[in-house]
Amino acid sequence: MKKFNYLLLSLFFIILPKKVYADTYSLSLSCPDVVRPSQTISCSVDVSSIDFTITKLNATYSYSDGIISSLNNLSLNDVQISSTGNISSVNLTIPNDAQSNQIYNISLNNIIANDLINTANVNKSFRVVSSDTSLKGVYASGKTLTYDESTSTFSAIINEIKTTISASTNDPLATVTEGTGEKNLNYGKNSYDLTVLSESGTSKTYKVDITRVDNRETDNYLSSLFVTNTDISFNKTKTEYNLTTTASEVIISATKESTKASISGDLGKKSLAFGLNKFSINVMAENTSVRTYNINITRQDTRSSNNYLKSITLSSGEIKFNKNTTTYNIDVKSDVEKIKINATLDDSKAKFITGPREVNLNPGNNTVYLKVENEKGEVRTYTLNINRDNGKDSDSSLKEITLSDGNIEFDKDKFEYNINVEYDVYKIKIYPKTTSSKASVKINGDENLKVGKNKFTIIVEAENGAKSEYTIIINRKKQGYILSTNNYIKNLKISNYDIDFKKNKFDYDITIKEDHLNLEITLEDNKATYEILGNENLKNNSEVIIKVKSESGDVRQYTITVKKQINMVIILLMIVSTILTGALIYLVVLRIKRRNKLNSMYKGKVEVIDEDFIAV
Repeated sequence: MKKFNYLLLSLFFIILPKKVYADTYSLSLSCPDVVRPSQTISCSVDVSSIDFTITKLNATYSYSDGIISSLNNLSLNDVQISSTGNISSVNLTIPNDAQSNQIYNISLNNIIANDLINTANVNKSFRVVSSDTSLKGVYASGKTLTYDESTSTFSAIINEIKTTISASTNDPLATVTEGTGEKNLNYGKNSYDLTVLSESGTSKTYKVDITRVDNRETDNYLSSLFVTNTDISFNKTKTEYNLTTTASEVIISATKESTKASISGDLGKKSLAFGLNKFSINVMAENTSVRTYNINITRQDTRSSNNYLKSITLSSGEIKFNKNTTTYNIDVKSDVEKIKINATLDDSKAKFITGPREVNLNPGNNTVYLKVENEKGEVRTYTLNINRDNGKDSDSSLKEITLSDGNIEFDKDKFEYNINVEYDVYKIKIYPKTTSSKASVKINGDENLKVGKNKFTIIVEAENGAKSEYTIIINRKKQGYILSTNNYIKNLKISNYDIDFKKNKFDYDITIKEDHLNLEITLEDNKATYEILGNENLKNNSEVIIKVKSESGDVRQYTITVKKQINMVIILLMIVSTILTGALIYLVVLRIKRRNKLNSMYKGKVEVIDEDFIAV
């Protein structure tokens, strides 16, 4: 019996230390508390509270779904672990589709130390970092703002000068970094950006629209508008006025409809230039909205535009004057040392800048200018090239001009031409021919045409130095533009006369009393131009010619042949005058015959006192 008890006691002592040792150590897992998707982390296995030496340790790992690790078992053999600290570690990769705030676990299971000592499973949890940027609410002046998810906009209507914006996040780890605080409010919509930063560092910006109620007046109308010297018809809803006047100044006055509105702009006395003058009046309502009334005043220009000469006469030399011709070449003999130039104005309102005078002539060419200024201040210059014969040729005219492209109707006494060509004409050649073989010619201008107007001058110099200058403007049209060839008259009217006009009829006869025709011409194409020739000092069988030139330069001619109407009163007066003249001659002849007969009878002793008394 004693032997049995001894054996039992010995067995107890053998077993007892193992149970004691099982309570004298513990294991733990150390991992980051917060992780990110796709992140690889390291978790360490730590031992603590150890009172003996561990020579062997085995366990198995288990992980949440999705975690990737190459280590599934913990196996430590032939080790000497007798103090606390890290005894192993494992690397884990977080799934790339891990969701915000998702919880993952790692466990150490089936732990056996020194083959005999067991401990409970060890677990560790960690959380995926939050990217939540949502807002629980936005508040201003005690109001919760309405949220529109489609536009991420919070909005409210507030009738205050200022407000304080605050916001709360659904995730306590998120923060509002921009947009909160006190805000001054303008009338109408006030917009702010409100930014939320998540724990993960992502951000989202929301819109906050706070509309301040605008109860200010919106009335920005005028109640009256007056413009002196014009016939203005005011309507407060009409903001554009086109007025005409002959006055040199006007006074603009206006009144506002609302006492809370204000007026600014062109009020008071305004001087008017000839032509269009623009003025405006602004009415600002209390709510700062502005209505603008525009006043366009055209001051009619009643000044004469006539800066023509009516005539030019010379004390020597010949001149065929036409008021539309501004350059003349005049020859005088070599012994003419001075020339007196007389000229009359076509309009009494025009004036000479350089006028009629006597000019000393040098041998050869002498250039004299007559300058006429109309009432508008526009100047027309007549150029007289006076050649005092010095034995050299004085002809500086051109006989003709031809162009490589385009049509030109040349007249040697016409010195300016406008020619249109299409876009594909990028280069042009000008071929002038002088009237005199002794004259020289020079052309200035770039033959490579740009789109738009290209100026060429042809300078002709006579042998004696006299010069004439012809100007040609070549207008190259834009790409795709087609020049019109329409050179028809659409309608032709003659004041006080009826004419059966047809655009395809080019010759007309008319019987008139006047010495010129008042013509009203309407062209079929407004790009065409016309010229009237011969409509001055009309006589019987005079021809008035209307030349219509199309945009392309083609010319069409309409001719009106004038028949002068016989004035019967004048004819009767002429007949009576002829009869009276004949009767008077007859009486004179009869008287002479009677006197001769009496002288023959009384041999010169007859004295005729009167026809009824004869003295001997």
